[in-house]
Amino acid sequence: MVDTVVYMNHKFSVERIEVPIGRKMMGFERVKAPDAVTVLAMPDSESLLIEKRYRPALKRMTVELPFGLLDDGENPVEAAKRIIKEQTGYVFSNYTLMMKTFMNPYITTQKDYFYIAKEKKAVKNARRDGMSSFTAVKFDALLDMVERNYIKDNKTIAGILYYINTLMKR
Repeated sequence: MVDTVVYMNHKFSVERIEVPIGRKMMGFERVKAPDAVTVLAMPDSESLLIEKRYRPALKRMTVELPFGLLDDGENPVEAAKRIIKEQTGYVFSNYTLMMKTFMNPYITTQKDYFYIAKEKKAVKNARRDGMSSFTAVKFDALLDMVERNYIKDNKTIAGILYYINTLMKR
């Protein structure tokens, strides 16, 4: 296998890779990006914190679960705790890994770790990133938002549906 960096910046790199498939070598491009965490933050037993965030790549607001990238040397649960505190101003004392997924295995190496955060505590003077606003939304309303295509973010849809259809039924 031969890897060649085609482009690199502080967030990701694009590589050209050659891999043997059958008896011949095939060339592909892939994006190498830091792994990420998506957090299902439960301020109570009936709702999740949902954010409205401007996404420059889309040039529009999106509705999502809290999400962020792992810093160098950071493990996924540490990242989940940091991201929730930075984005929402809250600390949760109970984090459980729900699932691990690939963001888009066709083009990127990035993994996403989904955590459930419970037992919320308020934080004084939290450093908010200022790029989003949060609100608690009940599970029935979240399902309605997915069905009406109001929520279009795939990681948010996957997290909500997996939690409601799998974990809530246990």
